Amino acid sequence: MFKDKGLLIVGGGLLVLFVMYAMTKAFPYLKGPEVTVLTPKDGASVGTSTFLITGKALRVKELYLSGKSITIDPDGNFSETFVSYSPYTILVVEAVDRHNKRSLQTLTVTP
Repeated sequence: MFKDKGLLIVGGGLLVLFVMYAMTKAFPYLKGPEVTVLTPKDGASVGTSTFLITGKALRVKELYLSGKSITIDPDGNFSETFVSYSPYTILVVEAVDRHNKRSLQTLTVTP
């Protein structure tokens, strides 16, 4: 049927490689936003009524801390001062990417 099967095999192999490469590049965007809170850790005692929450955001257009919009630097780092109330405070970190996919992370800290 095909006169040059070697060319067909090489072309098919290149197509498979191209599709695999495209999938590895597209996967993070399909996955959605990702946020890592560096400090404080979940369940930590912060020691004072005010504390600093820091972290890193990937593939994020908007970032919220308990409903308040917070800024992200060009490298995806963020830091925000927050007030802790007795007996504990629940922090909700919400990230939204450019496709409006959302990611939620909940932390509990004590003063």
